[in-house]
Amino acid sequence: RAPAAPGRLLALLEQGSGKLDRVELVVPDEADRMLDMGFKEEVEKVLTATAHRLQTILVSATLPADVRALARAHTKDAHEVKVEEAHIPTALAHHRLNVFPEQKEIAIIALLKQENPQRAIVFLRTRDRATAFAKLLKQNGFAADALQGEMSHDQRRHVFDLFSRGVSRILVATDLASRGLDVPEMELVVNVDLPGDDAQYVHRTGRASRLHPPATVIRFLLPTQ
Repeated sequence: RAPAAPGRLLALLEQGSGKLDRVELVVPDEADRMLDMGFKEEVEKVLTATAHRLQTILVSATLPADVRALARAHTKDAHEVKVEEAHIPTALAHHRLNVFPEQKEIAIIALLKQENPQRAIVFLRTRDRATAFAKLLKQNGFAADALQGEMSHDQRRHVFDLFSRGVSRILVATDLASRGLDVPEMELVVNVDLPGDDAQYVHRTGRASRLHPPATVIRFLLPTQ
């Protein structure tokens, strides 16, 4: 009758300290975030271990292809329910920079030097790109760290602690950081790579709406977009 992280739940099962034979309802909450954090295999194992369940309620802020595939594989006669559409906060200032792909590294360095934010999030689409861009920024003298799904829970917690205390001023992240991240001092959100859907963009910009006045949101776009 209590929430369980998939990894911890599986560990208890392996130790013989937990049983799932009487489970009737399974609710994978924040499904898109769990998959982005690299827990797809663990979630699949939990759903397989509770295949006898009577009902599944999959809760997700966004429905990318991998979440839809998970739902199709582990539900029958499923109904999709949308609570409400997310909206971009109207008070935010959105700017675009026309940048070709090969110019993004130079552009992000120039932008951060010009803006000199005390707190900024730089969003990349993949874990490898987030790690590479964080390394690039460090090489150019920025106090930056990467936050992505292949890191352990303790590693992610340590990185966020450094960022929230201002030891690290720039967080280079995948969409793992687009929700559940509350840093009121955020001054700048940069979308080096745009997300795959509009809803995820809304979550990213939400990191910028806690400061008064709100932070600035910048998108890197091709000149033809």
